[in-house]
Formats: sequence, C-alpha cells, structure tokens
Amino acid sequence: MEPITVSVLAAVAVTELVKTLAKGTGEAGFKLLPLIRDRFRRDEKAKRALDNFESDPPEYEDVFRKNLERLLAEDPAFFARVADVAQQGNLLLVTASGVSEVSGIDQSAKGSGHREEVRASDEARITGVRQRSEDR
Repeated sequence: MEPITVSVLAAVAVTELVKTLAKGTGEAGFKLLPLIRDRFRRDEKAKRALDNFESDPPEYEDVFRKNLERLLAEDPAFFARVADVAQQGNLLLVTASGVSEVSGIDQSAKGSGHREEVRASDEARITGVRQRSEDR
C-alpha cells in the first residue's frame, strides 16, 4: 500500500468533515473534528479558516483545505493522528490542551477493532472518562 500524501489525506478529511458539518453524518468526520479543532486552535490563521469552514463548509472549503494541508505538512504528529483516524474506522478519543478541564465523558462504539485514547497536554485535566466497545 502506498503511503498517504498530505493532499490525499486533506481531501479525505475535508470530505468527511463536509458530511459531518453540512449533513450531520459521517462517522470519520465526527472523530476528526475535535482532533482538527485542537490543532487549529494553536494557529490563528488556521483557527479563522476552521471557524469560517464550520459556519459555511461550501464557501470556505478551499481556504480550510489549504490550512489543513499546511499543518499536516508542518506537523508530523498531527499528520499521523489524522491519517490514523481517516484510515481506520473506530477511535474513541478525548483530548484537552491549554488550560482546560474535561470531565464526565461517556463514549461507546459498536463492533470490534476500536481504539480508545485520552490525551491531555499543557495544563489540561481530564477526569471521569468512560470509553467502551460493545459487540454488535
């Protein structure tokens, strides 16, 4: 299998995010959105692009995609996380950064092959997380 490129990964991510934002569908988009929000929040230009994209996906898709491609190319760890979510089905992810507190999260997924992650960085705290996989 050929390695995924930045432009292909960005195209897949944008397609999934449009499904999620415009139609409320697309499992991968629901998983990608918090990951992308977390990374874009640390870059003012990207944050503006994401805010605009979330308010009107068709109008701001190109600007959002360019910022996503830039950050994917600049940040290998971000690229790896987005690729992992985009290429694999089920990830239960809770992430917090900066000075934030997340608590009382309950996530479940049906079927097999799920991965569960809780990530906190900077001064963030995460408490009371329950993640589980359930057989169909």
